[in-house]
Amino acid sequence: MKKLLSLSIIAIALLTASCSKDNPWIVPEGEGQLSLKQMGVEVVNAEKVVSRASVDVSNYIVTIYKATTNEVVNSWKYSEMPEIVTLDAGDYYVKVASGEVKVADWDSPYFEGQKAFTITDGNITEPGVITCVLANVKVSIRYTDALKAVMGTDAKVDVTVGEKGMLTYAYNENRAGYFEFVPESTTMVVEFSGTVDDNMVEMRRVFTDINAGQHQIVTFSLKSTEPDMPDETGNINPSVTVDATVTTIDMTVNIPVDEDIIDDQSERPGDGGDDPGDDPGDDPGDDPGDNPPVITSTSLDLDGVNPITSGMVAKVDIHAENGIKNFVVDIISNELNEDVLQSVGLSTHFDLANPGSLQPGLESLGFPTGSEVIGKTDLTFDISGFMALLNIYPGTHKFKLTITDAKNLTASKTLTFLAQ
Repeated sequence: MKKLLSLSIIAIALLTASCSKDNPWIVPEGEGQLSLKQMGVEVVNAEKVVSRASVDVSNYIVTIYKATTNEVVNSWKYSEMPEIVTLDAGDYYVKVASGEVKVADWDSPYFEGQKAFTITDGNITEPGVITCVLANVKVSIRYTDALKAVMGTDAKVDVTVGEKGMLTYAYNENRAGYFEFVPESTTMVVEFSGTVDDNMVEMRRVFTDINAGQHQIVTFSLKSTEPDMPDETGNINPSVTVDATVTTIDMTVNIPVDEDIIDDQSERPGDGGDDPGDDPGDDPGDDPGDNPPVITSTSLDLDGVNPITSGMVAKVDIHAENGIKNFVVDIISNELNEDVLQSVGLSTHFDLANPGSLQPGLESLGFPTGSEVIGKTDLTFDISGFMALLNIYPGTHKFKLTITDAKNLTASKTLTFLAQ
């Protein structure tokens, strides 16, 4: 009888060991489990939030790391993930990436997201939804209509982001470039060269504080300078050059969508559709409604100091493809304080689209207001007549212009004037 009982105990022990080995739901001591069955992936950028119905994430790479050492524990394609993984108890993080980031390439967005989790003894952990955002830098080049009218087909722009990423944009290049973000190098250099109004023009501009997840829209505009010396026939020809301004869009911000990103977690997303980088509507050049307002000037330096001179022309051109909703002006000056401005019917802060009680004063100075602003796609802000008032008060005077369109896309520029 004892012999029979011993054999039974041995058989049960062997059976239990076998089941523990073959059945992943039986967890040895000191281990826990990560359930990947319902792990969802959300792909987000500010220009477009792409739900699982339109993004194929099946080839995204899912990698599990040890949090303390960044050691890779395991990695799979999203479509090939196991439903359950047994891990030692401890701290981990899971990273989801759209592929390998390239130093510089056309139409090659790189999306990445990660989430930390902890495995506890004998318990099951679910990571939930991983949000992937743009992790490289997107750069688009635009030209104003005035510049395009006199720009030669030899014109090009070299864009360098960081130390290694460089792309050349031909005069008719509509694609967006994508550059690897290197935290130690946060500059973007743009170099324009080409024929403008039959003159060879070259310019170089450096932009700082570039970050991953940004869409940098560089807009080149025509800028007239002081006339040249008379030529041999006695004619005086004005010189021309180009100016560059940049609008930055943060593409890592989640904006509302009409549908849930993960509407059924019983199935994994990524069963079909297009990659967000391949969607024709992803690039603002393809969908005008994605373009924020553009602020340019042919008479002012938008990034420098403008000394006030007699008969000075001070005009700013606004282009808003979705129509202007708000045109806010903030006057920043020690000399032009609230009391001084109130004497001419103004304030240090006003909205030309909704001027309220300031409308008579603004109109007396020739500023457009109300219906002359709201819904307009092109508008000239002419403050040439205001220069005489500024010149009475020596010092630096700043006008911060903030334009918001009907889709709540915003652009801002600060005009700086020096009265001597």
